[in-house]
Amino acid sequence: MRKWVITLLVGLTSAGLVASCTPPLPPDAQAVAAERILNCVAGEQQITTPDYLTAPLEFVNDTLMAQCPEQSMAFVSDGDLPVQILDRAPTDAEIADFERFCGSEVVVAPIFGFASDIAYNQPGLDDVFLTADVAADILTGKITQWNDPRITDLNEGYEFDSTPIVLLRLGQPSGAVEAFTKWLSEAAPENWSLGQLDVLPNGKEIDGMQSLLDELSLEYGALTVVPTYEAQIFAMQLASLPAGESQINAVDSDFPKIGMAAAEINFDDKGHMRTTHATGGVPIEGQFDAAAAKIVIQPGQEIVGWPSNAVAHVMACDKPDDPLPKATAQFLVRLSAQGSIEGAGLTGLPEPIRFRTFPALKVELPEDLTSIDLEIEEEVVENETGLEGQQ
Repeated sequence: MRKWVITLLVGLTSAGLVASCTPPLPPDAQAVAAERILNCVAGEQQITTPDYLTAPLEFVNDTLMAQCPEQSMAFVSDGDLPVQILDRAPTDAEIADFERFCGSEVVVAPIFGFASDIAYNQPGLDDVFLTADVAADILTGKITQWNDPRITDLNEGYEFDSTPIVLLRLGQPSGAVEAFTKWLSEAAPENWSLGQLDVLPNGKEIDGMQSLLDELSLEYGALTVVPTYEAQIFAMQLASLPAGESQINAVDSDFPKIGMAAAEINFDDKGHMRTTHATGGVPIEGQFDAAAAKIVIQPGQEIVGWPSNAVAHVMACDKPDDPLPKATAQFLVRLSAQGSIEGAGLTGLPEPIRFRTFPALKVELPEDLTSIDLEIEEEVVENETGLEGQQ
């Protein structure tokens, strides 16, 4: 059976580890302590990233330069570069290709998320509520008018007319579409049998996120699936979606924060960390910390968040003679960077998930936080089986 070595902090409770007779610091406290080390490396790191993520990531660059004046990031939309940001998890084939490009080991981890939703153009009709089955039938072309009874029945008091629904779709693969169609396939499988898609199956095709939103703003009755922060920039209306027994809107940032904790985490045998898109809205046990997220949960309150959240990932070359790419990737999960990400309208990683990116990104830990090398059977890591340490 294949085994590999990974360095974990004492008290990494997400792995079920007990390694000392002294009670360990909780993960959030250890994560804060890890912030004491800031690995600044002089140079400008060019990063390949989807064009629509460039603007919010510039906020992160500003934060980086404030803390490391001689280090910066520059974002380009294409090209083979030592750091790549994707609006989804990379595939095995993409990681293998990237390893060949780097000629070295690579680090892979999630870095942030963003809510995705149906954005539409119906002046005066804000927060139109759509269930998963109705949204699926709109996007497959079965519902073609705004006054269809299946829409009006969900939205009493709204005055819909017979305006045709004009479907628009982004011509390029999109993590926002992946997340939304993943949710549809889980929540309304009878209406959406197409599975997770990266491009919508129907509609007028538009190249580029900005052009898509320009077209949406001009076409009365039009709708599409986009990141919610982009729709807000263009003052587009966003649908409300079901969350447990409630209907919610992603404009309230608390809901995406909760929903992000529904991402399923996977580690491969090289320590690369990847997650699924976070769909369904119900946090996986141990992945949501209300206090760390600064969210007040009332007694008896249902803990459920936004049901459609894309999760962006970073890949970076890990070369001993060129530390800048890995240092850049590591900065993206620092608390200060995550704060900049949230300030730009994206969603930071839930603290229990962020903490787990540290070994994946080979983050240097303070010496006073005891670490321990463990031989871990590959299947144990993948199945999240608890491990017992020695006292």
